[in-house]
Amino acid sequence: MPQSPTRLLLYILALVGAAVAAFVLAVARSATDPSAGVLMLAALLGVLAYAARLAPLPLAPHTKLFIDTAPLVATALVLPAPLAVAVAALAIAGVDVVHRTRWFQVAFNGAEAALRMAAGTSVYGLLAAGAGPTALAPAHLLLVASATAVTMHLVNITLVTGVVSLQRGRWSPAAMLRRQRAAVPN
Repeated sequence: MPQSPTRLLLYILALVGAAVAAFVLAVARSATDPSAGVLMLAALLGVLAYAARLAPLPLAPHTKLFIDTAPLVATALVLPAPLAVAVAALAIAGVDVVHRTRWFQVAFNGAEAALRMAAGTSVYGLLAAGAGPTALAPAHLLLVASATAVTMHLVNITLVTGVVSLQRGRWSPAAMLRRQRAAVPN
């Protein structure tokens, strides 16, 4: 039996709040003002992510594969964190606005994209130790980019699983913790 819409809306509002907090933290940690070239690159990557999300690949009835991963990972690697978070949220939510999606879906998708990007830029920052992608050795860049992409994917899967589970009425934080404890071998 599906849960009441209140739990789903509270989940989405919590994600929006977390996305805003992630953006504020990214701005607070950032010490650089982006140059005109960086802003142009941000616009280009935003357009690429927007275009990739605009035309998903149909896999089966009611199933679509979004191909925005590559431009979003590139965004995490080359843009300052606050700009990357803003580009991801605006590009993904922008598609929903164009498609006249319901406001709570726009809010969820924008927040999910912002949180996915915040996590990705954090992993990149930790593993790259402040170096830009051109300053890293190719093997190190491959490792850092892979870890960033995997992190972004895991955040996406986790947040989407939460909203789908809430829609189906099968999700509660306590039940998730019990299942995770039971799955850990002693």
